[in-house]
Amino acid sequence: MLRIRLEEDECVNIEGCAEVRILDGRGEIFGAPVERGKSIRVPYAKAIPYYALSTSELEIEGGRISSIPGYYVPRQWEVAVGEIATRRKPVKIMIVGDIDSGKSTLTTYIANKLFSMGFKVAVVDSDVGQSNIGPPCTIGLGIMRNHIISLEEIPLIDAYFLGSNTPAGLFHKMITGVVMMMREALRHNADVVLVDTTGWIKDEQGMILKINKAKAIEPDLVIVLEEEYSMLAHFVKVVSEITDVLRLPRGFVRPRNRNERKKIRQNAYRRYMRGGKKISVSLKSVKILEGSILTGIIHVIKQGKFKIYYEVSGNSVRVYAANRLNKEIWNMIKGKHSNVLNANVLNKENIRNLLIGIYNGDKRFMGIGILQDVDFDDKKIEIYTPVDPRYIKYLEVGRIKISPVTLTEIGRCIL
Repeated sequence: MLRIRLEEDECVNIEGCAEVRILDGRGEIFGAPVERGKSIRVPYAKAIPYYALSTSELEIEGGRISSIPGYYVPRQWEVAVGEIATRRKPVKIMIVGDIDSGKSTLTTYIANKLFSMGFKVAVVDSDVGQSNIGPPCTIGLGIMRNHIISLEEIPLIDAYFLGSNTPAGLFHKMITGVVMMMREALRHNADVVLVDTTGWIKDEQGMILKINKAKAIEPDLVIVLEEEYSMLAHFVKVVSEITDVLRLPRGFVRPRNRNERKKIRQNAYRRYMRGGKKISVSLKSVKILEGSILTGIIHVIKQGKFKIYYEVSGNSVRVYAANRLNKEIWNMIKGKHSNVLNANVLNKENIRNLLIGIYNGDKRFMGIGILQDVDFDDKKIEIYTPVDPRYIKYLEVGRIKISPVTLTEIGRCIL
């Protein structure tokens, strides 16, 4: 247990895991006012800066601390807050930057400052690999009710299930999800909608995704966080023809390596799967909206005592069988479906442990689950989930595999 004293305008960085108690004084953390009596948990692989607005005394248990000279965010960030505050409402803001550039920090800071001004602030978290609002592999929408230390504290209003920790190969779903969450935020009469994005910007595909996302949501302002301006020069050139662009310097950030990012996702899976159990739902009453499997038209081939189930989706076939597809079965399928060009054979292990998005009858996101088994004979699907089966009406099957025991990512569905 460590006690430290800070004079006015001094700042200290506290890296987790740590528990912080403010014994005396008042300060600011990411734009949120904090004062005597406040307790703050600093999670694994994250950090917070306490900026003293008056002489303060802190009690810190665990973690690491270091001094930050001066104000903990660039003063240009305050200018950005003023720019947003004076714009006609509702105003849509898109925040773009590299990995570990401080996008979430900036989003948190702007959200707190605007909340202090009395605005209703919504955040669309589209960083599916490091989701703060909603489970991993989802695009989460939250609306602020109080000041926050982390985006995780914003209550989840709705989410869109992407089903992967990267938008690669899923541009259509990523853009659709962000647009849907933006519309939902505006339906809740948000004054300001902040869209936090992934750090995928270094190659052409990442740039194309960001440009088309900007075209789709039509932000009133795009904020670019980047020290090396040349990396985003093409993006800025194109988006400047669509809307206003504001370039800001990087601020406070605690870089994370690949293992830390994976561990953060594991902790998030554990949080959103707490209380999970194996349940069985009928495929007659529960519909599969989208996903890597179970979205086509199901057919069956009978051979004596045995049945082989397969689904047709466009010109592709997915055959659910234990072994390789023999020529006789393939010819039977081709005879029934002349437009079929290719086939994939999937056994139980191929489909087991896939992440699933769960929706109710109004297609409102209810949570996540893990696929355990599919019984084609009885038309049932087994899922490990904390969601009450009474509310499960629609499912989407993702591409990521999750262990129901350790709740770690253990692979992907490869078709």
